[in-house]
Amino acid sequence: MVASRSADLGRLIASRADLTNALILGEPEWLVEALPYYVKNRTYLARDHKFGSVVIFSRKGKMDSDLGETLRLARELRDTTSAPVIILLAYRLDEITPDRIYDEGKDWRTFRASAAQIRDFREATTMLRRFGPAKTDESFDVYLLN
Repeated sequence: MVASRSADLGRLIASRADLTNALILGEPEWLVEALPYYVKNRTYLARDHKFGSVVIFSRKGKMDSDLGETLRLARELRDTTSAPVIILLAYRLDEITPDRIYDEGKDWRTFRASAAQIRDFREATTMLRRFGPAKTDESFDVYLLN
């Protein structure tokens, strides 16, 4: 079983000229950590509100997030940079239980999505690819903000 899909994402980006300068936002953030080995695209750490690829698990950062916040931040990045925005989601939209709190491996970092947030996200994005089964490390769905 493949342990990382970052190389696959790199090939996807290389195959599409419209993604060359795209910004990449991941939920959870650790999805972007391996990307600099495979792509030159800038990655944004949502909970730390900064560009980078090293996630520091600190209580100083934002602890809880939701799909609405991810979409809002993607739109803000697009609007302020005029760059396309790729969103990586480890959470499968068709498998999320609305309003359930998902623990991200640390007792104090969580994610959730309401039914309305899932609907809004689907309407605002185009799914480009699904990498790996849901149980594989670094498996994720790739979305492009419309």
